[in-house]
Amino acid sequence: MKINECVVIIFSKDIYEDDGTITTKFDTCKFYVDFVFINESEINEKLINATDEYMEKIDGNMHIGSGWAVHSFKCMYLNIVGYQPTAGSSYIALPKEIAEKEAIINPKNEDQHCFLYAVGIGLYKQYVDSKIKHIERLPTVLKDYCKNINLDGVESPVMIDNRIFKKVLNQNEFTFNIYAYENYKEYNETVEKLEDKKPPIIYPVFVVSQVKAKHVNLFYFSELDASGETVSHYTYITDMNRLLASLSNHKEKSCLHACIGSLGRIF
Repeated sequence: MKINECVVIIFSKDIYEDDGTITTKFDTCKFYVDFVFINESEINEKLINATDEYMEKIDGNMHIGSGWAVHSFKCMYLNIVGYQPTAGSSYIALPKEIAEKEAIINPKNEDQHCFLYAVGIGLYKQYVDSKIKHIERLPTVLKDYCKNINLDGVESPVMIDNRIFKKVLNQNEFTFNIYAYENYKEYNETVEKLEDKKPPIIYPVFVVSQVKAKHVNLFYFSELDASGETVSHYTYITDMNRLLASLSNHKEKSCLHACIGSLGRIF
């Protein structure tokens, strides 16, 4: 299942006037946390991570200035929806706002092996030939290299499933993290007030606790095709800092970095 939480907190600050009186000011802030349960075993850890993320966001709420303290918790919104993990597919174009960052290589596969190619591109670019051109076109040298990646017992397209990812890790001498993207387009279309709209986020789907000598970061995204079906795709992240840079303004940049930085390890 996919859970979207929003906590509304009232902050207060005492202002000491020249005449000796004290005036208390109040400000209301909203904090969002989003997470996905794919397997039942993840529930406890994800809830702990969500609590830690809230505390970090509250502690880091410095845009309103110094001297503020939590006065009260006004309310919490909780939205729970069913979540059906999808699998990577053949090539689909990146969202425009992500493509413009030039931080991702998107394999142009015509089969269902985008996970294999995304991992292969990352390993090849980092540890074999960093200067190779147009690797997204999947040249023969890359496909030959991908034969060294052991996906025995893993069906393609590869589902978003921690058990599958752990199997891949156990069969290979590399590690990988997977991040996904949510632009809240459908949600924001239902919200009238600008301050209630959610900024886009890039959030972790699968992250290892220990990185091996060879490691890649993958970017996973979905969209609706012409028939209304959800199609998804794995790609390779070349520059995490560039990817996490603001999608539109500084406030969103902070949100994106907090989402990654406060992540608890999954495996």
